[in-house]
Amino acid sequence: DKMADDKEHQSLKQRSRKYVTSGIAKMGAGDYQGAIEDFTRAIKLRPDYIGAYIFRGMVCNKLGNYQQAFADCNEAIKLSPSYADAYAIRGRVNTNLGNYQQAFADCNEAIKLSPSYAAAYASRGSVNSNLGNYQQAITDFDTAIKLDPDYAEAYANRGVANNKLRNYQQALADFDEAIKLDPNNADNLKKAAALRALTLIKDGQRLGLGTGSTARHFIDGLGAKVAAGLNVVCVATSKASHAQAESLNIPLAKLDEVPKLDLTIDGADELDDKLHLIKGGGGALLREKIVATASKSMLVIADERKLVDRLGAFPLPIEVTTSGHKAISQNIAAVISEVQGKDAPPPEPILRGGNAPFVTDNGNYIYDYALQQINDPPALAAALQTIPGVVEHGLFINIAKAAIIATQNGIKKIGNL
Repeated sequence: DKMADDKEHQSLKQRSRKYVTSGIAKMGAGDYQGAIEDFTRAIKLRPDYIGAYIFRGMVCNKLGNYQQAFADCNEAIKLSPSYADAYAIRGRVNTNLGNYQQAFADCNEAIKLSPSYAAAYASRGSVNSNLGNYQQAITDFDTAIKLDPDYAEAYANRGVANNKLRNYQQALADFDEAIKLDPNNADNLKKAAALRALTLIKDGQRLGLGTGSTARHFIDGLGAKVAAGLNVVCVATSKASHAQAESLNIPLAKLDEVPKLDLTIDGADELDDKLHLIKGGGGALLREKIVATASKSMLVIADERKLVDRLGAFPLPIEVTTSGHKAISQNIAAVISEVQGKDAPPPEPILRGGNAPFVTDNGNYIYDYALQQINDPPALAAALQTIPGVVEHGLFINIAKAAIIATQNGIKKIGNL
C-alpha cells in the first residue's frame, strides 16, 4: 500500500508540474487566461503547490484580478512563511489596491528574507513612487538594477521617477535602456515618445491634450512639469483626459474660452509617412479633430507599431447620429465601396458595443469598418463628409504637422512643427 501511495504521489507531482510548466509557457505567449487554467489544475492536483499559487497570483495581478491575486499570495505565505517571492508579489498587489503602507511592509519583508532579491527592491521602488518619495524610489530601482542589470521594468520605472524629479535626460536614457532590454514592451515605447514630446513644451503655451494610452503618459509628465512651475493652459479632447489633467492640477479651459491653441499632442491608431492618420479607437475622434484643427500644429506621439505603409489595417471609426444609424451605416458602406474600387472587399459595418452600443461624449454612436487597406485616404475622407448623418470620421488628413515615433532603435521623427 505504501508503494502504491508513493507512486500515486509521484504521479500527482509530475502531472501538476506539467500544468505549471504549460502555464508558464502560456504566460510568455500572452495567453493569460490559459495560464490561469493550468495553474488552477495544478493546485487542484496538489493544494500545497506553492509555485502554482505564486504564478497564478502574478497573472491575476496582471489582469487586474487583485482580490484573487491577494488570496493566492496569502496562501503561498501560509504554506511557506519564509517565501520572499510571495511577499514581493503581494506588495505589488497591495500597491495596485492602493494599500501602500501594507505594500511597503511586504516589500521590506521580502528584502529581509532575500537581501539580493532585485524584484523586491523594484516593488518597493514602485510603492515609493506612488507615495511621492521619488528620490527613495530611484535608490530602490538603482539597487534592483545593480542586482539585475537586465531588469527592463526597473529601468522603465526609474525613468518615471526621474521624470517626476525633472531629470529629463536621465529619464530618456532609462527608457532607452528599457526598450533595448525589452523591445517588445509597447508601453515603454509609448512612455519614451511622450517624454520626448514633453521636451518641446514651452512656458505660456496653449495646449490640446489628446486621448488614449500614449496621451495618458504625456499628461502624466505634463502634470509633473506644471507642479515644477510650468505655465500652460490646456483643452482636453475627452472627459477621460480632462479628469486626468484635473487630478494633476493642470490648468484647463474650454475651447470656446481659448479658441486658438499653439499645439495639440495626441496619439494615433495608425499613421503613414505622409502623416495621414486613423484615430478614434478610444471613441473621442470628434473632439480630437475639433481641438487639433483649432491648433497651429498637431504633434503625434506613438510607438513604432502604429507606423504603417498604408492605412486601413486598423478599423476606420465613423461617428454617426443615433437617429437612423443603421441606414446611415449602409450608406457609408456603399460610399466606401465606390471609393475603394471593385477589387476591394465590401466593408461590413460593425456597431461599436453591439447590443449595448458605445455612446460618445457627444451622444453619438460609432461604426467601425475593417477595410484592410485604404487606397486613397484623402479621397475617402472627402467622400465620407458628404453623407448625411455622418458626424465625423477617423481619417485625419493634412492635420498633423509632425510625429515622434519611439522605436526599438531610438526616436524617429516625421515632419516639422
